[in-house]
Amino acid sequence: HASILSLAALSIPTKLAAFVPESVCSRIVSTPLPFAQDSTQLSALTTITAATELPVRASTTELSMEIVSLLLASGGRAAESRILALSSLFTGTTAPIRVNEIGVVETKIYFSARSSANMFKVRDFIETAQGVLFSVVSYSHPSFGILSYPRAVRTGADKLKFSRSADALRFIQSHYPYFLSRVPILDTTVCVVPKYSVIRHYIPGVFLETVLRQGKPRIIVELAQALSSTSGLSTDHMGITGSYLVGFQTSSSDVDVVIYGLANYPRAKGGVKKGIADGTFEELSKEDWITIYRRRGINPSDYSFSEFLRHELRKHNRAKFRGHTFDVLSCRSDWEIEEGFGHETYSRVGEATLKCKVVDAHLSGDYPATYEVRGRAMGLKIEAVVSYTHTYVDQVFDGELALCRGIVERVCDRRCYYRLLIGSTREAPNQFIKSLNLMQDEL
Repeated sequence: HASILSLAALSIPTKLAAFVPESVCSRIVSTPLPFAQDSTQLSALTTITAATELPVRASTTELSMEIVSLLLASGGRAAESRILALSSLFTGTTAPIRVNEIGVVETKIYFSARSSANMFKVRDFIETAQGVLFSVVSYSHPSFGILSYPRAVRTGADKLKFSRSADALRFIQSHYPYFLSRVPILDTTVCVVPKYSVIRHYIPGVFLETVLRQGKPRIIVELAQALSSTSGLSTDHMGITGSYLVGFQTSSSDVDVVIYGLANYPRAKGGVKKGIADGTFEELSKEDWITIYRRRGINPSDYSFSEFLRHELRKHNRAKFRGHTFDVLSCRSDWEIEEGFGHETYSRVGEATLKCKVVDAHLSGDYPATYEVRGRAMGLKIEAVVSYTHTYVDQVFDGELALCRGIVERVCDRRCYYRLLIGSTREAPNQFIKSLNLMQDEL
């Protein structure tokens, strides 16, 4: 439990006094920060955390970004000088840091008591100096950049969203091939954006805090409050990603609600189900589902619309609110993020079809969606099925039989095992996960 201590009790170093807000002098919240490397950093982070009334989290990096955004959004130039001083304290350097009018952190360098490699999380977006917007696709990253996927590009007033993975990769290959890297431990070529190329970091939780504080857009404010009411979750556990986060929304854009914390995600889905039952939310029409199916670019011969609809209707992760379609997406809290990048190596074996039993699906809403299974393919024992495409999130349940097609990978960490990978691209051609139990019920 947090305890209230006086400023004197913390013995804040004199050199920090220049950027400790006066509002903190009467009392601060003291919470252990295991990532602080020395007493000076501990005192600094504890003080700034109290000033912004932020919950302390296990990750220095996200905490730092939230501190930056809230201090700058409310404190003007005085706050900026404090942030620059903190940046110097933690890294020995300073850099221009600011938050724009929609609460997006804009900077060239970030400060942290640890390596900044884990600062960028799934559901975040980053923007480069060239105007290319990437979605972050991992909780951990190599030291030389951020694992991400191109989603859109803006040049001046013009905006272009990539509707197909092939279009996105073709654009990067043609214009910015240096963002593509062969990563041996992943056994594939992926987009890795160097940190020095990032000029904007879009954080869903920070964005929603800003929206709630400003009271607009109203649809976001009212949806967050409605979902909080039906699920019992505080809006502190929510964020907004996708088009609204990066300013690409239109009047018909979906709202992508991020739910922080693996245990909170099922509660959010329960809130969607409850909201549909009590009239707070509406079910999607068949036409809505057809639009979503077509937008995913799914090959009907791999996964028919009928199969798609049967699976989607039991997930309870999507509904409508006042005419706007929304979905809920899971994101790990900082303390739920496991070892950093490089502790596992992957090697691809080949494509295969797998019939298996689902043993544990409690991480089916995670990124990637992960299912512990029992089955064999290519003469190998397959222990897990993972999907990087949202189509197959929450797809099969505990105890069900599943039919899957994807790429067999050998994964080595403390031991080696085999898994089936689905969705190396959004469309996942010739790849799928299907519940045989559900298909049998249909027959």
